[in-house]
Amino acid sequence: ASLATLDDILAEFDKAVRAAGLVGERRNARLLFLAILTRMFDRPVSIAVKGTSSGGKNTLVNTVLKFCPPEAYCELTGMSDKAIAYFSRPLKNRMLFISEAAGLSGSSGQVFLRNLLSEGHIKYEVTVGKGTKLVEIEGPTGLIITTTDIKLYHDDETRMFSLEVTDTPEQNSKVFQNIAAEEEA
Repeated sequence: ASLATLDDILAEFDKAVRAAGLVGERRNARLLFLAILTRMFDRPVSIAVKGTSSGGKNTLVNTVLKFCPPEAYCELTGMSDKAIAYFSRPLKNRMLFISEAAGLSGSSGQVFLRNLLSEGHIKYEVTVGKGTKLVEIEGPTGLIITTTDIKLYHDDETRMFSLEVTDTPEQNSKVFQNIAAEEEA
């Protein structure tokens, strides 16, 4: 059956991410998937995935991204201060995934990113010889970042929806049981 004809598409998504090895995090996986779909909207939903070190933040995001076409996102570990203003790949209608918020260096880079999220574009005038050149990055663009920080800088926090990964003994036990079952197979 076609995905569009199903009564509960998210239930099918749940089955698929479990089959892909994601343990728990059903709600977060669904919310993240739905946020990625907003990349085509005028104002995409941006997500900050928060949790402890080795809590499964990147596993959650990477598993969900497996269900998205490559043109839906751009994945980075980090970037230099002004890299976003000179980005060589298109960001329009894409999610930018930065796998650690600490990978955003410098205050002007964060200002550029905030502007891209809020205004849907960047316009940056740079000096070239004795003149200037306007650099433009077209959005709209959404952002997915992972972080161990409980709170982000307040101007960043207001532009993102926060998801907290589950880090309980019960969740960790399920993860270890899943790893053991994969090793035995």
